[in-house]
Amino acid sequence: MTTMSPPASTRRSGKSPAGPGPWGFVCLCLALVLVMAPPAEAKKHKLSRDEMTLFTLLANDPLQAREKMKLDPILCVVARKRAREMARKNQFSHIDSKGNGPNQRVLKAGYQLPAIYERAKTANNVESIVRTTGSSKYAVKVWKSSEGHKIHIFGQYDFYRMQPCVGIGSALSKSGERFCVFLSAHPNVSKKPPRVILLDPKGKVIASTRKRVVIRPTL
Repeated sequence: MTTMSPPASTRRSGKSPAGPGPWGFVCLCLALVLVMAPPAEAKKHKLSRDEMTLFTLLANDPLQAREKMKLDPILCVVARKRAREMARKNQFSHIDSKGNGPNQRVLKAGYQLPAIYERAKTANNVESIVRTTGSSKYAVKVWKSSEGHKIHIFGQYDFYRMQPCVGIGSALSKSGERFCVFLSAHPNVSKKPPRVILLDPKGKVIASTRKRVVIRPTL
């Protein structure tokens, strides 16, 4: 008959195995706090009616060559922020006030672009913009009139056709001009993107950057 013995490393002069010292106990407590801490609260981004209309027009247009288009929460946040900045400063450019181009704005927002995308400060492989006094429908018409923008927005070039993730931003200036931003990119390759929940104009959740999100009730 055999008996169970403690591991050899614990059998020293009949002494009990050493437990964690004070620092080990502190580290253990910190680890437990981190594990038990609730996930960070998600940012909620609600599309305006104009932004939703713009996306619907572009997605359903006969010229659209992408097999699938989906609104991405982070790209929508970046697109609106840029549209509002242009409207507020009456500036129409792919380069923002900090000298960053579209690729850098997307990267800084936590959307990790694949290595094939340019990393230069002013690089742009993702953005088209338009400035008009007309409606969303007219904005699409303006984009169609430009061959370069049409190729990007409607995915009529292989690189753009493989960009299924889309962001839409729209803002009005004090003078009533409409600034629209269209972003498209390959899927975000970040393992831990920022928590963002995308809502339609009625407040219904249509997308989120992570499966596990925390939605706080609004008063």
